[in-house]
Amino acid sequence: MKILHQSHASNVVLTDLPVELGKKVKTTDPVVWPILLTTAEIHSALNLPWPTISSQVGMIMYGNSYPKQASEKIIAEIKTKNRVSPLNFINANAGAAISVCCTTYQFRGPTLNLTMSDIETEKIALIIADDWLRKGDANYIFLVKADHDDGGNWVVNNKLLTLQQ
Repeated sequence: MKILHQSHASNVVLTDLPVELGKKVKTTDPVVWPILLTTAEIHSALNLPWPTISSQVGMIMYGNSYPKQASEKIIAEIKTKNRVSPLNFINANAGAAISVCCTTYQFRGPTLNLTMSDIETEKIALIIADDWLRKGDANYIFLVKADHDDGGNWVVNNKLLTLQQ
């Protein structure tokens, strides 16, 4: 596998995103922001024919990330209102960050979210990415590691992988 480009982000706030992206995700959980930002940076840095290859672009996210603030909103809503807002429910999904990226950039390749903090998770993610690329399930895979640091900030490392030269 070859890394075409990579991006890193940490301690991202909504205003760090390009204005047009920020408008689309202002109600999402903050874990989405660094993942979308790094995907946007890779997307804009590479001169790939994105519209024609979007069906061949997949994403794998791994690490201990999950939409904590959105999940806490749901718990509070259930306790106080005995119901959950559909928008909050969607934003609390562990796969929300991948969904937002795929919707934003129209990626239609395979996706997987491994919400695991185990050290072996990266190996598992790489094995799956290699399998998808070799089988032709995707020609490009965004491999996103999303964890939080000791201060509770999200730290994201995002790589675009391919087998192509």
